Amino acid sequence: MRARNHRAMTNPHRFRLLALGSLVLGLVAASACSSDDNEATTGGDVDGGKTDGGGGGDAAPLEPFKATVRRTTAGVPHVKADDFGGAGYGYGYAFAEDNLCVLAEEITTVRGERSKYFGDKPYDLGNTASRSNVGSDAYYKMEFTKEVADSYREATPPDAQAMVRGFAAGVSRFVRELKAGQHAGLHAACRDAGWVREISDEDLYLRFYKLNLLASSATFIDGIVAAQPPGASNGFAPSSPSAGGNASRPSAAEMSKAFETWAPKFVAHREGDLGSNMYAFGSDVTGGAGIQFGNPHFPWYGGERLYQIHLTVPGKMDIQGSTLYGVPVVLIGFTQNFAWSHTVSTAYRFTPYQLKLKPGDPLTYIKDGQEKKITPHDMEIEVKQDDGSIQKKTVRLYTSEYGPMIYLGNSFFDWTDTVAYTIRDANAENNRLIRHFFRWNTAKSLDEFKQIHKEEVAVPWVNTTAADRDGNVYYGDITVVPNVPDALATSCSVGLASQVLNDQAQGLPLLDGSKAACDWQIDADSPQPGIFGAGHLPTLASKDYVVNCNDSYWLSNPKTPVTGFAKIIGQIDYAQSLRTRMCHQQVTDRLAGTDGLSGQGITVENVKEMVLRSRVYSAEKSRDAVTTAFCTNPTIELTKDPLTSEVLSPAVQVPVTDACTALKAWDTRNNADSKGSLLWDEFWLRVIAVQSKVRVYNTAFDPKDPLNTPRDIKVDEPLLAQAFAAAVRSVAQAGFAFDAPRSQFAYREGKNGEHIAIPGGFQRTGNFTIAQKDDIALKAGEGYGAMQFGNSYMQVVGFTPTGVDANTFVTYSESSDPGSDRYDDYTRLYSQKQWLKAAFSEDEVAADTKSTLDLEQ
Repeated sequence: MRARNHRAMTNPHRFRLLALGSLVLGLVAASACSSDDNEATTGGDVDGGKTDGGGGGDAAPLEPFKATVRRTTAGVPHVKADDFGGAGYGYGYAFAEDNLCVLAEEITTVRGERSKYFGDKPYDLGNTASRSNVGSDAYYKMEFTKEVADSYREATPPDAQAMVRGFAAGVSRFVRELKAGQHAGLHAACRDAGWVREISDEDLYLRFYKLNLLASSATFIDGIVAAQPPGASNGFAPSSPSAGGNASRPSAAEMSKAFETWAPKFVAHREGDLGSNMYAFGSDVTGGAGIQFGNPHFPWYGGERLYQIHLTVPGKMDIQGSTLYGVPVVLIGFTQNFAWSHTVSTAYRFTPYQLKLKPGDPLTYIKDGQEKKITPHDMEIEVKQDDGSIQKKTVRLYTSEYGPMIYLGNSFFDWTDTVAYTIRDANAENNRLIRHFFRWNTAKSLDEFKQIHKEEVAVPWVNTTAADRDGNVYYGDITVVPNVPDALATSCSVGLASQVLNDQAQGLPLLDGSKAACDWQIDADSPQPGIFGAGHLPTLASKDYVVNCNDSYWLSNPKTPVTGFAKIIGQIDYAQSLRTRMCHQQVTDRLAGTDGLSGQGITVENVKEMVLRSRVYSAEKSRDAVTTAFCTNPTIELTKDPLTSEVLSPAVQVPVTDACTALKAWDTRNNADSKGSLLWDEFWLRVIAVQSKVRVYNTAFDPKDPLNTPRDIKVDEPLLAQAFAAAVRSVAQAGFAFDAPRSQFAYREGKNGEHIAIPGGFQRTGNFTIAQKDDIALKAGEGYGAMQFGNSYMQVVGFTPTGVDANTFVTYSESSDPGSDRYDDYTRLYSQKQWLKAAFSEDEVAADTKSTLDLEQ
């Protein structure tokens, strides 16, 4: 295949690649970015756009694909093709240019090959993690099979299948070029690695399957690997299972610790640390067309970063937005007529079952008097040793008819001689993900969008809001949820064990696996047996507004609360998170015209400003009361730090005058230049630490006033005075001035470790603009350090009579490769709050085009 470069009169950076119609076996494309006409040859066998995953075999003709990729400001790719396969091909190639290493690691993970290349060590990919590559590989090899991939492929429409094949072919082409020595300077971390290879559509279908399980099984990998019958061990269980009944009932703190240890990503989802904000404003508040704001708070590392892309197949698809790495369809985005976004839903996607075992046989359980077998699976794992050699290790895992056996993190839930625990995952049975989003990507109206939502019931774990050019708005938690009505959850509970689990995860039923009557029910309108149909899932449509910031469906619009749904979907009449209250407060203030912005209505411009003002709910409601109460004396006696439990003996007199001066002057926001926010973070983290022990508010939560209660911080509570003194001491010991700007102690890392100032703070303190990390610990001279997740892809989309008014950010930029010019350019725009006016129409794209690449194979 020959590459020919020529300059276009309108753009000096335009390159064109031409491919021969038929290929001599073994020849591959030369680099699109090469400055000469040299041909390159690599191995790599291709069959219909698919490879054999790196194995041998005779090469076959490449499936033909053709696309044009134009890059605009911040490197956003605009892919145009005559067919869907071509769109996937151009997208796959552009994506690999930017993020090959991350995608290749994800493929290595779902193939169960981490140990082969990385040895046995822990890993963290953002939304999934494991304490052992070997254990993880065993899980993926058992669950992520060819049959799973085939099921996904068969459920995917032919045009969408072509997009998947095209995407795989585009990635594979870039891999061949990289392995041939092209693209100098890119992907230095992985370009020579054996785990970077051409990929197949099968690899991608397994990648989609992993995304399905991000809020369920994939967060319990270590617990699944650790589940072992009495007397057995595969080296991953925390201790020997007890031989007879359950251990004593664990405390709430013990169960919380168990979940944090064995399912940390599940806990992060449940506590809102990994969350999102979204608004959809209708004509009642805009006076015209709808406006959609979307902002997932996903990790800034790993495969669940979001990538901005524009895909056009004339007459069939024209959509822009973001997608998780490796997915060839847009997951959050906009068309000419509507826009939508997502937030993580409160619904559970799985249920554990307690199995009653046959006496004397821990691998047999009894269901309605019939014996059922627990099946062992011996997974052979290749493990790289320190000397580079490969040794094989066999790991035994177990499954029941419901799914994998599971250890729930505490000896109370051990696999004993009498009971064992297993998990059924609704999203493990959902193969409609790509079909659903492909249909959304090609929908012509919000009405069609809503109908697809109801027909497919395939969205794995996120709420949806949407707005259209006619001023309609929509909220729906039409997601994959086990069909467990409250009555079934009650009748099929297993006593104390169900209570203990529900105390830790309210609404999650632990069901009795000894009765067929406890199997999930079937709705007539459900496309998948065992999940709720759309008629039993919450929605709201209006011309007003809808909002979700990771609390349940209940207050999507507080003027019209949504109720009447099963507890497994979400709660009602419960205290909302501080971030959710901030979400609603911003709308209330905007509509009242009391937020300092112009006018009283909702416009694209004031939404853009509103969502990046970095307001902090806890500070707005409590800062003045705190300074009034705790700043009357120059010192406070500190005896114990409520956060660290450090005991001060003798007690320490903590000077607070300078701290109080800084806190009073603080603007109660977490912008990069805000001064005083560090002290408030340290104080509020300690408030959170004591709220399970003492009352921290004078006015308790009232379900009749859920957005204003609880309120009135209880400043006469002695532990809060201790929290304030400890916070002052913590900041002083870390060596930071009390009025240090936020950028000194919380930032985004750019090239070469450069600190890039960004807005935002922690969701726990009631921030709307999020910049977060897993381990919030103030360190001397470092502060909180580099943030790890938070605002990621952002969009504010409105509609004009002539088109779309779309404004976007990818806060961590389009490329994860430090060798790329696109590694932190978008981040620098975000640092300055300079929204990108997203090019969407042909004229807009043409006017902003920085480079063009014509691809063909």
